Amino acid sequence: MSLVSIPVEIITDIFCLVDSLEARTYGDYQRSNLCALALTCRYLSEVAGALLYERVSFGFGVLDRFLTEDVKRIKHLNRSFRNRPSLVDRIHSADLHFPFTGAGSITYKEFLRHLSRSSSLTSLMTELGFASWNHLEALYKCEEGGFPNLKTLNIELLGGTQWDQNELPVEKLASICELPSLETIVVRASIELPSEKPVSTTPFPNLKRLHFGFQPVYVEVLQTLMSRAPGLTSLRLPIPGESFQCIMKNPDKPHVDGYSMHGIMSPEFYGTLFLPVASSLTDLVLNTDHVFFTHDGSVIDLSRLVNLTSLTLSSYLLFGSGHLAADDPRAQGVWESLPACLTELHLRFPGTMGLFWPLDVVQARAASDTFGERWEERLNTDHVAWLLDLLDKTRDRKLALKSITISEGSAIDSEPVWQIVQWHMTDLLRKAAREASVNLVIRLRVPLTFDSTEFDVWKIPQRRDLRI
Repeated sequence: MSLVSIPVEIITDIFCLVDSLEARTYGDYQRSNLCALALTCRYLSEVAGALLYERVSFGFGVLDRFLTEDVKRIKHLNRSFRNRPSLVDRIHSADLHFPFTGAGSITYKEFLRHLSRSSSLTSLMTELGFASWNHLEALYKCEEGGFPNLKTLNIELLGGTQWDQNELPVEKLASICELPSLETIVVRASIELPSEKPVSTTPFPNLKRLHFGFQPVYVEVLQTLMSRAPGLTSLRLPIPGESFQCIMKNPDKPHVDGYSMHGIMSPEFYGTLFLPVASSLTDLVLNTDHVFFTHDGSVIDLSRLVNLTSLTLSSYLLFGSGHLAADDPRAQGVWESLPACLTELHLRFPGTMGLFWPLDVVQARAASDTFGERWEERLNTDHVAWLLDLLDKTRDRKLALKSITISEGSAIDSEPVWQIVQWHMTDLLRKAAREASVNLVIRLRVPLTFDSTEFDVWKIPQRRDLRI
């Protein structure tokens, strides 16, 4: 049987086995097996070539790899694209991770310009280290018709915020959001305040998901973007506001990085901030991880987000600034602050606040090995009265909740003496969740040395998402 008579799908599957995912992504960048197959005949060249170009990855690993192998590879690709422009239409996704030291800058910019002409590119990840934003010029000064089918874009800038040239002006970010097919953009970087000159108010064509990293964004930046995103369905970000990167120094512990907010943090204000997208938003993540702030004592009201079905929220936004959720007298009516259509609630206790005991109690009891006495607090129904009320489906205004996950943890602690456990809960809580048809999960902080048959140790997933 001739190779030509074998269906191309079968040959593609065989070639994929030859070119393993590990080698294609992190290992042998030369991909010598596929290159050899591409040189055998015209028929096999088409199949092998499609796999070679389908996903392009640069910059994984150490700096030396970029300074040597990756720069050469990009130069070869640029030359190929100049000679055969149609080759860019074979690329479906590109992951570009570059620890810039000046080398390869022009080469990188040219490569992005070639990618902008690809009709097949749908996903782009670009991570820059110690480089200015002008390396992304092909994105924010896109030629007409550029990146025609790019749907997902992930931008990350490394190297800290002390270099002004590393801050992306919001006008440039808005220009990127104007790409014709862009649906999802993830930005992990510092963004400058809007300038005083008039900016466009034209709605973004297709933007549905706007996600930010752990650094707070200016309120004005968020307002500028939301005003142009009438179809926004997903928004994930830390609490907005002016902040600066800080290092918390403790004589007994290593330094801990985070962001310190200027002024006072007001959850009540955030409840009105999202009103421009109140009718379109279905997914909201608003957390206080890695952020140091002063609380004004107010709580957030999200009841006007009429189509919100999934919510991840910091406990400090819902229960004020106390040590326990139940300390806040408004906790009993917390359901009034949530939209009626909400089906999935992730409630995070990222700082010192806890469900049954604050973090400092866990730390102190861990040192004295006396936490068993406080473990009895889990039986005190006063601490979970607000939760039982939230699960109550007999009141007039019912919530559509199907899942509630309560997670302690993620406190900024360089040497944690605690662990996260998934609690089996009391009979009262299990019965209330069962009668409400709600999947209830509660994860608590306990000392590393404490053990009980009433919980299982929970391993925190290694992921970069804002929501865990």
